[in-house]
Amino acid sequence: MIRKSIFQRIAENYNIDDEVRKINRLFEEQEYFLKKTFYDYDYEFSKEDVTFVDILENYLFDPWKHRGTCVDIKEFFKRANAEPPHPSYEIDEETAINFVEAMLNLIKLYRDNITFLESENIDNYSDFDDVFCPLVETLKKRLGLTERIIDDAVIVYPENAPLEQVLNVTTDEDAQWGLIRYCRENMDLAEKRKSLAYFATAFYIEEDKNDDQATKLVVNKATNILNNLHIRHNNQTGKYEKEYLKDLSEEEALSLCDLLYNQILTIILLREQRKYDGVYKTFKDKQKGV
Repeated sequence: MIRKSIFQRIAENYNIDDEVRKINRLFEEQEYFLKKTFYDYDYEFSKEDVTFVDILENYLFDPWKHRGTCVDIKEFFKRANAEPPHPSYEIDEETAINFVEAMLNLIKLYRDNITFLESENIDNYSDFDDVFCPLVETLKKRLGLTERIIDDAVIVYPENAPLEQVLNVTTDEDAQWGLIRYCRENMDLAEKRKSLAYFATAFYIEEDKNDDQATKLVVNKATNILNNLHIRHNNQTGKYEKEYLKDLSEEEALSLCDLLYNQILTIILLREQRKYDGVYKTFKDKQKGV
């Protein structure tokens, strides 16, 4: 008899809604930490088991620069649209993603302050690192997300191999955030045009004499869209608007914007390959016996 193993069934029966609620329950109720209170000179102490929420709110949340004007964890999750709804309602994808991003930031906040917490006589049980944190990581991966630290905060976004490579060679955090934001947010046409105009300047999407032929072909296509879709030159509106743009639907314009975004990523990566030209030339010369 052909049957699935129990491990296949466990993987297949993973439920994002259930996992978000489980992680939230553990976050609020599971006592992952031990607080020691010393009360005499013989180092005798009392012990108290406390939750992750307790640790955050009593020691770490108030000084955290990314809390905005939120005064406690509950308000933070509510304003971030990361609060799981009542069990009678399904958790939508946006809430699940926001929940993961919020939880990853709080885990980072804890890890950044472990030394301080130890000085306050707080220890964590291994289940926090061995159970809770992997649950959050698994949820992130199941949602098809990856993460990056920008301005000391965790930002999650859909897995995108070209984007990830571009982010690895981009040092400007504003440009990194812009690239991630375009990929992860549901922007309207005006917002996409504005972002693409910024990318065109930040990454010099222009003809370059140092570009090889393959790069020039992509640059030409990109600059055509930039210059003729009201992105780089967006002052030709009303009676001055080009006729072909009047016949272009919003859906088509959005698709062209997305095409341009991918082309910009391609141009950045193609230009990054220039630094390997010398080593490849040496390799080819050795093949020829030069």
